[in-house]
Amino acid sequence: SGMLPPVATGFASSQAASPSRLTSARTGLSGVLAVTGLALAVRLATATTQSFWLDEAYTEHLIHLGFGSMLSEIPRTESTPPLYYLVAWGWTHVFGYGEFALRSVSALAGAATVTCAYLIASRLAGRRAGVIAGGLLAVCPLMVWYSQEARAYALAALLGTASLLCLIRYVDSSRPGWAAAWAATAILGLGTHYFVGFVVASDRKSTRLNSSH
Repeated sequence: SGMLPPVATGFASSQAASPSRLTSARTGLSGVLAVTGLALAVRLATATTQSFWLDEAYTEHLIHLGFGSMLSEIPRTESTPPLYYLVAWGWTHVFGYGEFALRSVSALAGAATVTCAYLIASRLAGRRAGVIAGGLLAVCPLMVWYSQEARAYALAALLGTASLLCLIRYVDSSRPGWAAAWAATAILGLGTHYFVGFVVASDRKSTRLNSSH
């Protein structure tokens, strides 16, 4: 007579599990905020230490042109697709043309790449691995360097990493939304730098291998 009915038992167990889930979610949020904040601080702190160098000067030239003129000029000075320059053009028209404003596009992309890396590593190997992977990427000299350049590389790295994250989420859930997100990030990545094609090709190969098993 002292036993709880099944419905009440299920409700009680779900209530008991809620605090642990909430604690886990808070821990995950703290981890991703920590590594992303570190990445952003490292990238923005020295974004104006050096003046624009030769390749960045091409970008600076492009963003000062009118929109149509910029599109027609890109094939003459650049060997990459136009998406980064479209983003930089819109960004600088709002926030200004200085070194900090222009390079902040890459800095934000670099920090977001760290976020994606944390999420990927957390999914594959746990939150501790996510913090380690995100922390290492946040202070990696090569990633910091390209996250402080007014060039397409940081945005390409972000979109390539995001496409991998979307693929993993799709394999986990088989939800069409994640497949659409993978397609969108892959297309945007290819519109930023042709080398993202190698990432997209490996994504597709991984998907085929997973489906065969």
